[in-house]
Amino acid sequence: SAYQSARFKYSEDFINNINKARDYVGEFFSPKASAPYMDSINELEARTKTILSAEDKSLLAKASGTAGSLVFFTMLSSPFTALLNTIGFAVFAGSKLGGKYGYAKASEIMLKNMGRYWATTPSRTFKPVAESVTKLKPGLMLNMQFPSIVEGGKLSPLLQRAADRFVNDGQINISLTNDIFDLTDRPSELYTTRYQIVKKVLGGLFHQSERANREVALLSAFELEYERLLNEPKRSTSGYIMRDANGDPINYTPDEAFEEAINEATSIAGLTLGDFSRQMKSRLFSNVPLSVILKFKQYAIMATYNYIRALQLGVKPFSKKEIEELRKLLASQQLSQTEIDRRIKEVEEFKSDIGSQSRKELAGILGVTFLFGGLEAMPFFWIVAPVLAAMLATDDEKEDELFEYVNWFRNWASTWLGGMSFARGPVSEIVGGSISERVSLDPKNMFYRDGRYSPDMVEGVIQDVIANAGPVFGMGVNWLEAIKMVNEGHYQRAMEKVMPALFAKPLQAYRLKTEGLKTKGGVEQFAPEDFSGWVIAMQAIGLQPEMVALKQKSAIEAKTPEQKVLAKEKAILDRLWLERDNDSGYLTAIERAEKFYEQYPELL
Repeated sequence: SAYQSARFKYSEDFINNINKARDYVGEFFSPKASAPYMDSINELEARTKTILSAEDKSLLAKASGTAGSLVFFTMLSSPFTALLNTIGFAVFAGSKLGGKYGYAKASEIMLKNMGRYWATTPSRTFKPVAESVTKLKPGLMLNMQFPSIVEGGKLSPLLQRAADRFVNDGQINISLTNDIFDLTDRPSELYTTRYQIVKKVLGGLFHQSERANREVALLSAFELEYERLLNEPKRSTSGYIMRDANGDPINYTPDEAFEEAINEATSIAGLTLGDFSRQMKSRLFSNVPLSVILKFKQYAIMATYNYIRALQLGVKPFSKKEIEELRKLLASQQLSQTEIDRRIKEVEEFKSDIGSQSRKELAGILGVTFLFGGLEAMPFFWIVAPVLAAMLATDDEKEDELFEYVNWFRNWASTWLGGMSFARGPVSEIVGGSISERVSLDPKNMFYRDGRYSPDMVEGVIQDVIANAGPVFGMGVNWLEAIKMVNEGHYQRAMEKVMPALFAKPLQAYRLKTEGLKTKGGVEQFAPEDFSGWVIAMQAIGLQPEMVALKQKSAIEAKTPEQKVLAKEKAILDRLWLERDNDSGYLTAIERAEKFYEQYPELL
């Protein structure tokens, strides 16, 4: 009733304001100047149905929601996936704050807020558990809560006021988990049932890591921006300093600085951590069929936007044409030439500062990503690696039909750069876990996956479609593979394929420790004693050992050229058969076969 009453009350004003905005921009702005405003108005109008409509209760929408939940449980419920969220926070939110406010100052504030977060653990998490044991009242365990700055951080009055504002504005719980589980924009009884509670419990770690990131980012950005605004004069949207009638700069009042800092913190969190509310996420993901295919691509789009935008603003934060248009606008306001020149200079300084901030932000994004994932995690590695191979590989290596540039790059980095830290990241090397793919900013890795190679073109296209059809389809393929494994007698591997990651990863760790790493055919690749206790622990929480990842990836990447060689052998043998009654053709086929087997004698 409350939801519907709000829609009845505000929908007419909402639609009227869109029409008024369009009329205003059309009347008072030139066609070129009105373009960005009209883009915003048109986008808002396109979202009208989503903003004003009730929950989608169609069968297709319900099926999509159920599939999304199952994918989450199956693929994203391991503890390391939650830890990975913190890395994403450091890459994007940390770089955004560091670029704008300075890395030393931003790091100090973020660490302080992270400390506040963990400081709430004794009272919110441990105390209820202890009381349930000492008082022999298991029901007290239900009072256990995750840590939270905004709900128990003992903040100053100013920061508590900001925290309450973020909670009331719904900024804290705008998480991917809530979006996947469809817990937003729904009447309360639909997310307090036992089924929904089970979903929230199983997704708790992932959701809480997102919430922790958001709390730290929002409060850190607010604190930094609030301090900045109190020490700087107001600026127009163009960037020049606002002045009073006497020409003196106008400063922010504490209340004005508070509101502006709230808006800036919300904007930074939305850009770097995502806004997963139904009204704000891309309309592409509101389409039910597309949302099934693209269920987990929202982060990839956000990540790509952040580093490309930082690169764009870092290289060219403004154009001379924009400055000239602003000069004409100021001249039309009957300002003196001295005042126009002063404002233009202030705008140029402001824009230059934006460029500097963006370059620092981009350096932070690339630097942190390199620490965790190495060069293989860099944007456009799929372009850089072949270029490096073309420049540095020997002629013998290039002529080998089994040559594969990723494997070549890893061997080259290991030989000439003193190990795999350069290729896969220092943190991955130290931890012994495969982090590179999990933090990769390479668009090819994020948006496109190569399917299994097939010499048959049609079959190859089908494999590519299967590889890129989305996690829901991939989960179905996992079930089919599990059935095949059961038929082959690989019962534990079948269970690992279909069980939620929270349970499957410890099973995989147990198998590695007891059996080692073996192929399905029984060929041993690593013995049990090759895996240390640390590596097994990492596998148990969901981080694949780096040694296993490299072994498997090298085998997969070498498989395509191997299959191409086998396909070439088949073509030669077929030609020999077809030319058996043709003397000249048969001699040519024999020559081709001899050259082939000279190159690959192991196939004889």
